[in-house]
Amino acid sequence: DFDYGYRQADITDPYGHCWQIQKVI
Repeated sequence: DFDYGYRQADITDPYGHCWQIQKVI
């Protein structure tokens, strides 16, 4: 499974833009 250790995270920056990132946990 190639995406083990990765999770999708939705973040909102100070300007109110929404981003979806993959972070290593």
